[in-house]
Amino acid sequence: MRKQKSDRMRFAGVVMQQLVAVFATFGVIFLLLCVFSFMTAHLDASDSVFAGMSTAALFIGAYVGGYVCGRRRKRCGLMMGAVTGLLVFLVILALGSIFLGAAEGFSHMGKLFLTVAAAAVGGAVGVNHKKNV
Repeated sequence: MRKQKSDRMRFAGVVMQQLVAVFATFGVIFLLLCVFSFMTAHLDASDSVFAGMSTAALFIGAYVGGYVCGRRRKRCGLMMGAVTGLLVFLVILALGSIFLGAAEGFSHMGKLFLTVAAAAVGGAVGVNHKKNV
Protein backbone atom coordinates (compact mmCIF):
# COMPACT_ATOMS: atom_id res chain seq x y z
CA MET A 1 0.00 0.00 0.00
CA ARG A 2 1.35 3.42 -0.99
CA LYS A 3 1.65 6.12 1.59
CA GLN A 4 -0.04 9.40 0.75
CA LYS A 5 2.14 12.47 0.68
CA SER A 6 1.55 14.79 3.57
CA ASP A 7 0.20 18.26 2.94
CA ARG A 8 3.55 19.74 3.94
CA MET A 9 5.36 17.68 1.29
CA ARG A 10 2.85 18.69 -1.39
CA PHE A 11 3.21 22.34 -0.46
CA ALA A 12 7.01 22.07 -0.53
CA GLY A 13 6.81 20.46 -3.98
CA VAL A 14 4.58 23.24 -5.32
CA VAL A 15 6.87 25.92 -3.86
CA MET A 16 9.93 24.25 -5.42
CA GLN A 17 8.21 24.00 -8.82
CA GLN A 18 7.24 27.66 -8.63
CA LEU A 19 10.80 28.65 -7.78
CA VAL A 20 12.14 26.69 -10.75
CA ALA A 21 9.56 28.33 -13.02
CA VAL A 22 10.34 31.84 -11.72
CA PHE A 23 14.09 31.29 -12.19
CA ALA A 24 13.44 29.98 -15.71
CA THR A 25 11.36 33.09 -16.41
CA PHE A 26 14.06 35.46 -15.28
CA GLY A 27 16.72 33.48 -17.13
CA VAL A 28 14.80 33.79 -20.40
CA ILE A 29 14.09 37.48 -19.79
CA PHE A 30 17.78 38.10 -19.09
CA LEU A 31 18.90 36.25 -22.23
CA LEU A 32 16.35 38.06 -24.41
CA LEU A 33 17.32 41.44 -23.00
CA CYS A 34 20.99 40.64 -23.73
CA VAL A 35 20.11 39.72 -27.33
CA PHE A 36 17.98 42.84 -27.73
CA SER A 37 20.77 44.99 -26.24
CA PHE A 38 23.26 43.55 -28.69
CA MET A 39 20.85 44.22 -31.58
CA THR A 40 20.10 47.79 -30.55
CA ALA A 41 23.77 48.58 -29.94
CA HIS A 42 24.25 48.43 -33.69
CA LEU A 43 21.00 50.20 -34.59
CA ASP A 44 19.74 53.70 -34.08
CA ALA A 45 16.51 53.03 -32.17
CA SER A 46 14.02 55.24 -30.39
CA ASP A 47 12.70 54.81 -26.85
CA SER A 48 9.51 53.15 -28.11
CA VAL A 49 11.61 50.37 -29.66
CA PHE A 50 13.29 49.74 -26.31
CA ALA A 51 9.92 49.66 -24.55
CA GLY A 52 8.56 47.21 -27.13
CA MET A 53 11.57 44.94 -26.81
CA SER A 54 11.40 44.87 -23.01
CA THR A 55 7.66 44.13 -23.17
CA ALA A 56 8.31 41.31 -25.65
CA ALA A 57 11.01 39.89 -23.37
CA LEU A 58 8.61 40.00 -20.42
CA PHE A 59 5.85 38.30 -22.42
CA ILE A 60 8.09 35.53 -23.77
CA GLY A 61 9.75 35.00 -20.39
CA ALA A 62 6.41 34.74 -18.59
CA TYR A 63 5.15 32.27 -21.19
CA VAL A 64 8.25 30.09 -20.78
CA GLY A 65 7.94 30.24 -16.99
CA GLY A 66 4.31 29.14 -17.15
CA TYR A 67 5.23 26.40 -19.60
CA VAL A 68 7.99 25.10 -17.33
CA CYS A 69 5.64 25.15 -14.35
CA GLY A 70 2.91 23.32 -16.29
CA ARG A 71 5.31 20.67 -17.57
CA ARG A 72 6.71 20.04 -14.09
CA ARG A 73 3.35 20.11 -12.29
CA LYS A 74 1.46 18.06 -14.93
CA ARG A 75 -1.91 19.37 -13.73
CA CYS A 76 -3.62 22.68 -12.93
CA GLY A 77 -1.48 24.39 -15.59
CA LEU A 78 -3.67 27.46 -16.03
CA MET A 79 -3.78 28.19 -12.31
CA MET A 80 -0.13 27.37 -11.60
CA GLY A 81 0.95 29.40 -14.63
CA ALA A 82 -1.08 32.35 -13.37
CA VAL A 83 0.61 32.04 -9.97
CA THR A 84 3.99 32.03 -11.71
CA GLY A 85 3.02 35.18 -13.61
CA LEU A 86 1.87 36.86 -10.40
CA LEU A 87 5.14 35.99 -8.66
CA VAL A 88 7.15 37.34 -11.59
CA PHE A 89 5.12 40.56 -11.54
CA LEU A 90 5.64 40.99 -7.79
CA VAL A 91 9.40 40.46 -8.10
CA ILE A 92 9.63 42.94 -10.99
CA LEU A 93 7.52 45.47 -9.07
CA ALA A 94 9.68 45.09 -5.95
CA LEU A 95 12.95 45.36 -7.88
CA GLY A 96 11.65 48.36 -9.82
CA SER A 97 10.64 50.09 -6.61
CA ILE A 98 13.99 49.39 -4.96
CA PHE A 99 16.27 50.39 -7.84
CA LEU A 100 14.21 53.03 -9.61
CA GLY A 101 12.20 54.44 -6.74
CA ALA A 102 9.05 53.93 -8.79
CA ALA A 103 8.21 51.70 -11.72
CA GLU A 104 7.70 53.91 -14.75
CA GLY A 105 6.69 53.24 -18.32
CA PHE A 106 4.27 50.38 -18.84
CA SER A 107 1.32 50.63 -16.45
CA HIS A 108 1.16 48.34 -13.44
CA MET A 109 -2.18 46.84 -14.41
CA GLY A 110 -1.03 46.27 -17.99
CA LYS A 111 2.16 44.58 -16.83
CA LEU A 112 0.20 42.47 -14.31
CA PHE A 113 -2.28 41.37 -16.98
CA LEU A 114 0.50 40.64 -19.47
CA THR A 115 2.58 38.48 -17.14
CA VAL A 116 -0.35 36.57 -15.62
CA ALA A 117 -2.03 35.92 -18.98
CA ALA A 118 1.17 34.85 -20.74
CA ALA A 119 2.21 32.56 -17.90
CA ALA A 120 -1.29 31.07 -17.59
CA VAL A 121 -1.36 30.26 -21.31
CA GLY A 122 2.14 28.80 -21.05
CA GLY A 123 1.04 26.65 -18.10
CA ALA A 124 -1.99 25.34 -19.99
CA VAL A 125 0.16 24.53 -23.01
CA GLY A 126 2.80 22.89 -20.81
CA VAL A 127 0.27 20.57 -19.15
CA ASN A 128 -1.30 19.58 -22.47
CA HIS A 129 1.96 19.11 -24.36
CA LYS A 130 2.41 15.51 -25.43
CA LYS A 131 5.82 13.88 -25.28
CA ASN A 132 7.43 12.92 -28.56
CA VAL A 133 7.50 9.14 -28.87
